[in-house]
Amino acid sequence: MYKVTIVGSGAAGTAIAGDLALKDNIQVNIFELEKYQDNITSFQEYGGIEVTDNSKTTAGKTGFAKLNKASTNPDEVIGEADVIMVSVPAMHHEYFFETISPYLKAGQIVLFNTGYWACLRIYKKYKDIIKSKGIKIAESLIMPYLSKRFEPNKIRIYNFKRTIPVATLPGENSDETVKFLKNYYTQFKAVPNVLYTNIVFGGNPNVHVQFSLPILGYMFDRFKGCKFYGETTLQGSRLTEAFDREKGEIAKKLGINKIETTPEMLDNTYGYKGKTVGEALRKSDHSERYSSREAMERVLNEDICYSFIPLVRLGELLGASTPVIKSMVELVSVMLDKDYWGKGVTLENMGLANLNKEEILSYINKGVI
Repeated sequence: MYKVTIVGSGAAGTAIAGDLALKDNIQVNIFELEKYQDNITSFQEYGGIEVTDNSKTTAGKTGFAKLNKASTNPDEVIGEADVIMVSVPAMHHEYFFETISPYLKAGQIVLFNTGYWACLRIYKKYKDIIKSKGIKIAESLIMPYLSKRFEPNKIRIYNFKRTIPVATLPGENSDETVKFLKNYYTQFKAVPNVLYTNIVFGGNPNVHVQFSLPILGYMFDRFKGCKFYGETTLQGSRLTEAFDREKGEIAKKLGINKIETTPEMLDNTYGYKGKTVGEALRKSDHSERYSSREAMERVLNEDICYSFIPLVRLGELLGASTPVIKSMVELVSVMLDKDYWGKGVTLENMGLANLNKEEILSYINKGVI
């Protein structure tokens, strides 16, 4: 029996917990902060999660998914797990890790279910805890599902990703760690290091800013939301192509000659195809999903602060020009009246400040400079 604790009970965490609990050989716990007790009360009352019959699951089945425990007490659910999957937005990674860290035990794997340089940020701040407790940290490129939670305890899973790159810090542990993680998701694929989960492969940060810019007033001012993926444009596609080119230049400075472009990511991950990225998304299952203004604001905050700004700073360090990525940050900052530059992840936050190429690669692959 494989044991996992899901940290966070939003749509992503609920979908992960529900689908994994439908598998025969996995015991699932959920941990949530005490101030969000209401999010898991129904799980405690019903004893599990109802995965709607129109869901697409990796388990190949739907229905009632029995949980082992759902708790706001980390002592009850963290220590007994083989794997802890942190399924909260990037801006909450560090707080949740700090909350659960006293209860972690040797040999456990802590997997952050979206990249956003999670491993580097966590390792920089909590290296002593990670080393003293003998735990492994990993990050996947993207959440396994597109999903929506319904009260009291229902989740609909619209689709799941067909392949999900995963890396560890240090990268030399990726193959061994992901071999074990595949007991939970066969879609997990080991990649050499966190440069691959953040630069080489496409994922969460690849389209939201680019396709928001041409329709930002429409989304935020006039209609307070929209079917975002159904409103993609040729202009947003061109911004995405430019984003890929500049990201590729950063990769080359680190000795990586090819990245996965956004069209390749959409095909590999979802099977979406089109003459442009915008066309592929407009024809996709994503296109019918409504995104509120609040949801889009959160996604843009996450993408800009945890992907775009670190890419700009890394480009500056390595001598790779990123004028389009930088301009997109500037434009969204002005249009939404937000100080993204002041909130974005820095090279210091990631432990990469003032390092050269060789030192960066040593740190990412071996954990030492």
